[in-house]
Amino acid sequence: MKPPERRCYSVAVYLHYLDRELNEAAGRYVSERDAIRITRLLCMLTQSELYCGLSAIWENDRLGFRSQEDFRLLFEYNELQTISRDLTLSEFKQSRQSAYGHDIDRYARYFTVAGDALDWLVPTWEKQSGSTAPLVQEMREWTERLPTDDKFRSRPIAIAMRKPLREALDHREDQAVTYSYFKSFLGDLGSSAQAEYSIRRKISQAFTVGNQHHGGGDIVTGIPELQFFDSLAIDFPQHDLRLLAELAAISGLTAIVDPIQTSVDIWAPIVGYRRSQPFRLLGGAIQSTLAALYELGMKQVEDTEQFYSMRQVRARILDRIRTVLGSLAIRDPLVPTRDADALAEQAYMRLKTFTDRLAVEDRSFGIKLGAVRFAVLNERVDVLLVTVNEIETEGLRQALEQAGYYGRLHFGQMNTYWIYGPRRGVTVAHVRSTMGSGGQGGSTLTVADAIRDLDPSAVIAVGVAFGVDEAKQPIGQLLLSQKLSCYELQRVGTGGEDEVRVIPRGSSPESSPRLLGRFRDAGLNGIGISVAVGEVLSGEKLIDNMNFKDALLAMYPEAIGGEMEGAGLQAASGRANVEWLIAKSVCDYAERKFFDTENRQRQAAQVSARAILHVLEVGGLVFRPEIP
Repeated sequence: MKPPERRCYSVAVYLHYLDRELNEAAGRYVSERDAIRITRLLCMLTQSELYCGLSAIWENDRLGFRSQEDFRLLFEYNELQTISRDLTLSEFKQSRQSAYGHDIDRYARYFTVAGDALDWLVPTWEKQSGSTAPLVQEMREWTERLPTDDKFRSRPIAIAMRKPLREALDHREDQAVTYSYFKSFLGDLGSSAQAEYSIRRKISQAFTVGNQHHGGGDIVTGIPELQFFDSLAIDFPQHDLRLLAELAAISGLTAIVDPIQTSVDIWAPIVGYRRSQPFRLLGGAIQSTLAALYELGMKQVEDTEQFYSMRQVRARILDRIRTVLGSLAIRDPLVPTRDADALAEQAYMRLKTFTDRLAVEDRSFGIKLGAVRFAVLNERVDVLLVTVNEIETEGLRQALEQAGYYGRLHFGQMNTYWIYGPRRGVTVAHVRSTMGSGGQGGSTLTVADAIRDLDPSAVIAVGVAFGVDEAKQPIGQLLLSQKLSCYELQRVGTGGEDEVRVIPRGSSPESSPRLLGRFRDAGLNGIGISVAVGEVLSGEKLIDNMNFKDALLAMYPEAIGGEMEGAGLQAASGRANVEWLIAKSVCDYAERKFFDTENRQRQAAQVSARAILHVLEVGGLVFRPEIP
């Protein structure tokens, strides 16, 4: 069994699927109460990052006051990210008014005071390209797959739709891709419920896939009214509504997720403590339990070739759960309380009672659960950030926390880490080394241990460095290592007239071109950060001497600055085949360090932290492969 990857499972929230008109032809709806229950189940029982297109909420007229209260709470706690190409709410409204002018009645919130109630909902996650172009391309490909001749007599509407849909796409200018736009081209077909449902469903599916690609996201499965969309799921059953609801009941959380029994006042502290250790433990236990149950649901001794649909596997899992529950004493649901951590701890213990009993009754489940639990509850991160001194560390932590990256302690075999996220599809770890590359606490061994503990995709040195030219390099300029020259390894010989001749013999490895590109092209100049890309020096010496610096620059004339930990970080990362980069800011010029030292270091550390945060926020450190 392959355990689940330790990454952020982003959830492309089901809001597109709640559209009244999308499901009108089929006569199926998701009620507002169910919408709130789904959100609360995801929030309590997973550590998934919740995100959706900003337009998904603005355009959904089935979301009433109660559901808006819950979404607003998630938004205020930075637990719901909203995707948009527009950077401000004003730009968002203006672009929508331009695109939806042909369908004002349907999208009234963009044009009337009806939208005032959502003015709190602004873009938080920039999408580099709009949704319309890929949507149009997907619709074109779909029309190509529609039948063209009468051998498909059982599908006459599909045959008839092909030509008008292609004509509509060919004549489209700047109108949004909506059913109302296509309807004017459909003629008599425009009154067909089957044609309307097919087109609306395809538009919604294409939008959803686009958002999945943007954030590496998954969707909710098991919503009875919306089974058509289950095929888009990536990590079934990790976000399955039916199974999460069953485990919520086992854990005593039924009343908590119900908006009738638990008000927003009680729910608010739970959202605020969602990233706490007890909730992380509960979420990890849910994830590992589902993964092990999935293996049981797939198990078939006699016929290994049998096809397993999502529905079949879910039914097997539910049957196994209910069989075990019959042998347990059923306890009353937990009482809603503002003590969120205590609630999570009680829920975890109830779930553990269930999984322990299931492990006794089915030894194979116990073995699978043990293996998956180890993989799930041991941290794996995407990016490891390395600092050295207190000023660097304080600047980084403050920047992350102010942006909504909530940290938690994690103890490795040797190192102590702070883990932040998952947020925006990325989990970040921070570790401190002592000064320099050598020694037991230096960057070489610290980073090697961290790679073993956390298996990061990238390692980045953050903090302060020295510049080489005070006239051209301001304090705070960000130095990015295109290559790193390790100057300690030298041959010291004798030249003419007993002259000491120093010949550098250290390596000059190139840093990750992907990481370098992410920082170099992230638009840091646009947020007031000066950037220099080039050769960075690294060695064990704390340089505060003009002559020594000049001698170094004579050997490395293209250097833009230097620091002390990069050589060890590069050695550990290179040996483990992990991408690496030095991203440190100028705090001095390797001379006269005594002058205003603390203020200059603080300024440089803050700039470096801001740069890291900016690249995180624009999605530059999401390294997972695209969804096929």
